[in-house]
Amino acid sequence: MFKKFLLTVSMIFLLTITVLSCSDDSNSPDPEALFLTLTSPVGGEIWNVGGQRSIKWNFNSKGLVNIELYKNGSFYQSINNSADNSGTYNWIIPTDLPQENDYQIKITNVTDASITDMSNDFFGTSVPLVYLYDTSDIISNAEYKVQWYGNSNDSTNLNYFYCITTDTTMTNTQAETALAGLWDETVNNYADVSFPMVQLNSSELFIDSTTYIDTVEAIEVTRKVVFSKFFIYGVDEFGAVSEVNSKIFGRTNQRPKYPMVTSSEFDINGYDEYWFTIGPDSAALVLPDATDFWDPIGFRWMSEDPDGYDVKLEFKWELWALDGIGTDIEIISQSSGWADTYRSKSFSDVIYNYSAEGKFSFRVWVRDDALEEAENHATVNFETFAPTFEKGILLVDDTNTRVMGSYLVYEGNPDKDLVNTLYDELLQNSGYSIDSANPLTDYDYWNVESQGSPSLRTLGEYRLVIIQSEDRQKSISYLDPWGTLEDYLNVGGKVFLVGSSNLLIEDLKIDRYKEPIRVVFEDFNDSSQPFNEGIMEFFYTYFGIYSYTHPESKTFWSQSMYESGNPVLLGVIPEDYCYTDNYGFVGVIPYGHITDPNFADLNIDSIVVNTYWVDADAPLSTTVDLALKNNGSVFTGIPSFEAFKGEVVYQYKSVYDDDTYTDFREWTNPNLADSLNLSGPVTTRDGAVLTRCIADNDQYRTAMCTLPLIFMDNSDESVSNMFKAMIDWFDLELDPSDNWKKK
Repeated sequence: MFKKFLLTVSMIFLLTITVLSCSDDSNSPDPEALFLTLTSPVGGEIWNVGGQRSIKWNFNSKGLVNIELYKNGSFYQSINNSADNSGTYNWIIPTDLPQENDYQIKITNVTDASITDMSNDFFGTSVPLVYLYDTSDIISNAEYKVQWYGNSNDSTNLNYFYCITTDTTMTNTQAETALAGLWDETVNNYADVSFPMVQLNSSELFIDSTTYIDTVEAIEVTRKVVFSKFFIYGVDEFGAVSEVNSKIFGRTNQRPKYPMVTSSEFDINGYDEYWFTIGPDSAALVLPDATDFWDPIGFRWMSEDPDGYDVKLEFKWELWALDGIGTDIEIISQSSGWADTYRSKSFSDVIYNYSAEGKFSFRVWVRDDALEEAENHATVNFETFAPTFEKGILLVDDTNTRVMGSYLVYEGNPDKDLVNTLYDELLQNSGYSIDSANPLTDYDYWNVESQGSPSLRTLGEYRLVIIQSEDRQKSISYLDPWGTLEDYLNVGGKVFLVGSSNLLIEDLKIDRYKEPIRVVFEDFNDSSQPFNEGIMEFFYTYFGIYSYTHPESKTFWSQSMYESGNPVLLGVIPEDYCYTDNYGFVGVIPYGHITDPNFADLNIDSIVVNTYWVDADAPLSTTVDLALKNNGSVFTGIPSFEAFKGEVVYQYKSVYDDDTYTDFREWTNPNLADSLNLSGPVTTRDGAVLTRCIADNDQYRTAMCTLPLIFMDNSDESVSNMFKAMIDWFDLELDPSDNWKKK
């Protein structure tokens, strides 16, 4: 059975073969044809020589391919006769290939030459082009924008490479190798180039110098020209390189201006000067190191170059120590050569440790990038000092001399010599004397009228400065500006202001009555205030004053004038006569928290008051009695204040404190019209008249007393005791410099 089955299958198979072999060949399809189809370049392209381009084709055949270059329809050269049949071949186009537009690529199967294809049309070859614009070749700026035109010719982007050398004899061909590794790259068609004034990328340097007269400045100017050669080439995206192009530039140069030095410590601005000598009166304070209140002695400088703002300038500086006559001794500090970063310098310990009391010279030089120095360097000769606090007290006399001829201003001013005698007695009673064997118990006298204001250098010799101003005139001769006292306090000084005129807004004249003026030291920048910003901030910060009341001024009229019986004065009609009742000051009393018995009540000395308020030269050339109320026992013109820190000691005592008077008295006189017989409420006064303040860490101590001590009764030594207690409170045994010496 199985054999019969095999036979049947075999017969069917044979039958099938027979049928297939007998079929008609003309009706069956051709086998698939083998091909190569070139897809790039096909014609119309521009390929740059030197670049790498991809020859591309489609294929279904196997084996290697032969790639050839044809020119104008004829074989020109072989590219690769056995390239892999991968569909792509990267061809580095020879740089010596003629740049023409009649090229074709042919690709052929190495095994079967019938399998081939060629570019449909011609393609061309070229090279990237870079040209420098024809601009001025003489420039003055250190940095100059060099511009060029670039064209890849094959619609691709270019990267540019440029370089500079001072060897202007170098050819474009030499530059390719001689400047290898020195080229800068950019995608822009320009570059901001710094043209050198010294050798660059070569030992060669070509210079031309000319001299001319600057008619504006009337000076002889030397102009130097340094020549450089600028090279540029471009590279397209496929690595094709343009030819190197170049141009020679000449950069001119003139010497820079001398360094212009400024210093806030010495108040100098060297724009128009390069040499300064600071006198001893303007010597600078120096400490071992910066503190919260003191900055080291500082200098800043700059210069200008006539060749342009962008010229790179370098500076160097030196600090010299000088001897007593200003001769150089030695350099004690200097910069590390030249650098463009040197634009400021400050000094503290280098000066302090060398000689705090000394003479020095700071010098600055400048040069440009041609290494040309300015014709002159800047020099600042100066002196320094450090507070010594080796003496006890400096008594500054700021009381103006009594001048009887100008009664409106000077009436009521005490005799200057008697004021000084009083302070001599007060200081001697406190344990101090002139020419004491112990400097710390010594006091010296300083007259503002004849000597001017003491400098910070002078103040720094003393542990306490007392400024007495006992007159009735605005006292600004010493306290304006406030910076000197402020600096003195900052380094540990102690200040005691005594007298009624240390902070007057205006002179206390006697030609008319003016009401008191209260000023709050709050908004320092308020331009409507009668004090400037510096005054308010100074007293607020260092004395703790919150508000200040400028006192009333005295009326021209007084009852005693009408009681004199002078017929000339009887015809004078005074319009402000009734305001005499607004005078109320009779003395001071200590605040309740003051327990020291040395601070007792102080009262007006009517005898002294009447000494200086009579026999004045009045109008109409008539001598009259200008005595104050109650035979001079009620005074006028005493400032008062409020303090927000420290300790208030004495308060203003008024004749009205016991409510004796609440209204004006109605004065009657047959010569006065009824309309002038006025009455009304009395303007009373209060507030502090003595305060004292100790700063944090006892950095400084201050006290302000608005009493003119010459007019206070000292018959019971109450003024002397108060004064001594205040001197003891300042504690002159403490060395004020301990604070900053520890920093």
